[in-house]
Amino acid sequence: MHNILLIGDSLTYLGSHKERGWVNYLKMWYKNKANIINKGLCLYTSKMIRDEFDEITCNTIGKFDLCTILLGTNDCYNPNLHITPGIYKENILFMIDNLLSKNPNCIIFLITPPSCKINECILEYVDQIYDIVSEIQIQKQKQKQKQKQLIILIDLYKGNNNIDCTDLDQDGIHLNTSGNWKIYCKIKEAIEKQISFFTPNNL
Repeated sequence: MHNILLIGDSLTYLGSHKERGWVNYLKMWYKNKANIINKGLCLYTSKMIRDEFDEITCNTIGKFDLCTILLGTNDCYNPNLHITPGIYKENILFMIDNLLSKNPNCIIFLITPPSCKINECILEYVDQIYDIVSEIQIQKQKQKQKQKQLIILIDLYKGNNNIDCTDLDQDGIHLNTSGNWKIYCKIKEAIEKQISFFTPNNL
């Protein structure tokens, strides 16, 4: 049985605690083909995840094939826990390095935090995810690495099925049914197009 590890805040946690959450859709798609391990933690920032990373990933490091990272909302919006975009980037890079050092064959999906026009400050954190993916690609080219792509961008801000105000609950942060469906579709599309060997039919 294959394993998919999900790291994040309440946007990930609630994905399997809402009937129509994106994690539950993923579980239905991978039924009997992969275990979905939800490590989403409500109110957590990237710093809090980093500080407890070994504990959060306990018994999963080295045993998963794919990992998603969806963080940034609490870093930006929670005034008591605010993390600057620069530190946010450092924390995400720490997680990537930690995951790959212990499981170099894993595939990591970096998911941009959802954004909408009334909360434009989150775009600074979205930009950090773009930068990380771009820097990794440049590094691979310089080193002439030929192995399969390990870091894949899931962009909730641009392209088809982008998240907007109509996809969020009244608090302007958490995902409603439409938002959860869109994230699932983004992940499913990325798997089908970029790592088709990992679709349920091919496992």
